[in-house]
Amino acid sequence: MSGARNTRQACGISLSIERSLRIKVSRAPKSSSHFPLKGRLLDPQAFTAPPRLFQALLGRSKPVRIDEQDTLFNQGDLPRGLFLLVVGEVTLQMRSDEGESIMYFRAGPGSVLGLPAVVSQSPYTLSAIVHKGSEMRFVDREEFDEVLRETPSLYPLVLDLLASEVRAARQAAFGL
Repeated sequence: MSGARNTRQACGISLSIERSLRIKVSRAPKSSSHFPLKGRLLDPQAFTAPPRLFQALLGRSKPVRIDEQDTLFNQGDLPRGLFLLVVGEVTLQMRSDEGESIMYFRAGPGSVLGLPAVVSQSPYTLSAIVHKGSEMRFVDREEFDEVLRETPSLYPLVLDLLASEVRAARQAAFGL
């Protein structure tokens, strides 16, 4: 882990980020209950960002070192920022208070993960597990805010992506 360390206050959370960026991820246990999955499968396209938004975020992102089946974030964690899926696959899953899988989806390249939590400054509502061979990038909250300040025309694209996630969740929840 090389690079300078920078501590910032964002959204009331103290973030400690290295210049070479090593996001603290946790290894999903080999016998993880994340796989096989039960519950309703969400539309994976619902979380794919419009190309213009994805490219704008990609330009402000830092690479994240990922190992096989690392957990990017857990349901209930406070948001650190957005994760961009460049190559590979991520499984996102929502569990009940009893630990039962309620819904899940597999996100593909072009997905922006954690957007509702970052925008609302509330805990992640899903857990995200990265599959082997995936390439991820990270955009902290401050950089995300800066991208939107510099390019206000991206706001409608953010709203479109959030609306797409809401539609997919409703379809899964209500079988629409």
